[in-house]
Amino acid sequence: MCGITGYFGINKINLEKYYNAHLLLKHRGPDDEGFILNDNSSNIIFAKGNDTIPFFTNHKHISSFKETDFILGHRRLSIIDLTEKGHQPMPDNENRYYITLNGEIFNYIELRKELIELGYKFKSENDAEVFLYSYIEWKEDCFNKLNGMWTAVIFDSQEKELIISRDRFGIKPLFYFLKDNAIYFSSEVKFLLEFVDKIEVEQDMVKDYIVDCSLEHKTKTMFKNIFQLKPGNFIKFNINNFTTYEYWKFKPKINNKLSYKESFQKIKNLFSSSIDFRMRSDVPVGSLLSGGLDSTAIVCDLYNRYKDKIENFQTFSVVFDEEKYSEKKYIEKTINHTNFLKNYVKPDPEKLKKEIEKILYFQEFPFRSLSVYSQWCLYKFIKNHSDVVVLLNGQGSDEIFAGYNNNYYSLLAEKLRILNISSFFKEFIALNNNRDIPRHKILTNVLVMFFENYGLNTPKFLSRKSICKKSYKKSRYKKVTKNIFLQDLFSNLKFKALPEYLRYEDRNSMAFSLEARLPFMDYRLVELGFSLPDSFKINNGVNKRIIREFAQIFCPLEIIERKDKMGFIAPSEVWFKTKLKDELSIPINNEKFFEENLDFLDLNKIKKKFNKFISGQNVGEDILLFWRIYCFYKWKEIWFEKKG
Repeated sequence: MCGITGYFGINKINLEKYYNAHLLLKHRGPDDEGFILNDNSSNIIFAKGNDTIPFFTNHKHISSFKETDFILGHRRLSIIDLTEKGHQPMPDNENRYYITLNGEIFNYIELRKELIELGYKFKSENDAEVFLYSYIEWKEDCFNKLNGMWTAVIFDSQEKELIISRDRFGIKPLFYFLKDNAIYFSSEVKFLLEFVDKIEVEQDMVKDYIVDCSLEHKTKTMFKNIFQLKPGNFIKFNINNFTTYEYWKFKPKINNKLSYKESFQKIKNLFSSSIDFRMRSDVPVGSLLSGGLDSTAIVCDLYNRYKDKIENFQTFSVVFDEEKYSEKKYIEKTINHTNFLKNYVKPDPEKLKKEIEKILYFQEFPFRSLSVYSQWCLYKFIKNHSDVVVLLNGQGSDEIFAGYNNNYYSLLAEKLRILNISSFFKEFIALNNNRDIPRHKILTNVLVMFFENYGLNTPKFLSRKSICKKSYKKSRYKKVTKNIFLQDLFSNLKFKALPEYLRYEDRNSMAFSLEARLPFMDYRLVELGFSLPDSFKINNGVNKRIIREFAQIFCPLEIIERKDKMGFIAPSEVWFKTKLKDELSIPINNEKFFEENLDFLDLNKIKKKFNKFISGQNVGEDILLFWRIYCFYKWKEIWFEKKG
């Protein structure tokens, strides 16, 4: 897990400015740093920085060079092969190709064996070297052989070409901008902002964030002219050409020939294999643990299969004073079952006021809810109170196996589409009974999804009152299937929920130089999950059916049978009305701020909603609208007003 920075172009970049910007990513890799660059004779040479390990004292310091037309920089968080042999950028044996890798390739041992049989010789035990020789052997086809999370930059010094690849789901980030036949790229935006002519807001992204809570659905970012490489894509860049390609062309398709028994066994085997891969580490591994099914399944599977192999395994959990929002009683069930070490972290809303600017600095974009703050507190605690560097997390299961309320609605909409009326009413009644969701709310949400599936405007009697002055057109997500339920899952995986949550995970963990690993995001498990019939995921009003029944083998029954879903939450409603009320009201009472930044919103409507909420009346999901406005206000302040 590391940080990448770089430049390649016709003109030369000032290396003092470059290095100062590169140091902004120190948190992503505190253990080592390295560089390759073109010297005045266009030879590739290695350079060191202030934090380069002593083994490379013979390298010239980057400050001894004034400028270059190509440079590739690396910050290292050492996880696999902690020796100097894992130093990056890393060359091949012929000094033609060079790689810098952010992330982990979990099947590097298997690929290494395959490459050795093909005649390749390795100098290290590091996965970056395996990635490099995989590319040399199979070129772009190698990306589909990799099981991991990564952004990798490979430079072909013979062809004078950059290849930049991002993992299938975008677990690891890559941002770039193009200027004067040159590309600037980095693991984080803050590096790039040092080189843009003017920092500007991308207004259409602001609207999508405020109104629809969408931020990761485009290559655009909140910063104008700064883009992100899409997950499952790679870039080829030379002085004359910039092209992006999609290497993971995943289109979900249900395999109705799969029996439940066969699917169950495949899920079981792949889940265990995924965890085995993600336990590969030369530094201590721990796990985040909520009271929910996903993280509990990971921790209990570890206990079930690893209890004789690991000692003093640590878990880390968020709890709250507000009992309604705390999952402590469920967490205790798992701790009692496994006897793993427990650590509890209690977020304080008063401290959020002091830390919001720091969080937004590391997140780089505004975020949807206080769950990001809870996660921030968790990683901060882990950094300061343990020796754990790698954390397992249950992220991704909801998007694959239908863990959200909206998935119930899309399933019912699909049953309407195919006119399976008997099954529709069965699931409708089961949902009403099991989740205690009012029938009118279920029906409204089902019809909204039904209309949206056909690209139709939702009838006015079903629509919520708009907060915009003019009609707002939601971004449409790529349609890959007629099945409304499967399309909903795919949209969450590729465009909506998951990419956003992965960004939170990456930024919060890396802010404290920690690595987060996600067993449910093994691409084999994802592809299998999306091939399962709908009833294997939701049946008789119970979601994640196949995961629940598989996890029942080794998890406490009380967690398997939970019907409520809290997720990685915080008691937002309580805090917004009390300790954070004054903070939230700052932008809402600032008419000038709205006129200059959010002129598409109807401020009077928002004020009425806010006052209604503060007085104790129910405004539904609109409470998060107040947070998004406040979060955008603070984001604008630290990245524009204070930076300017």
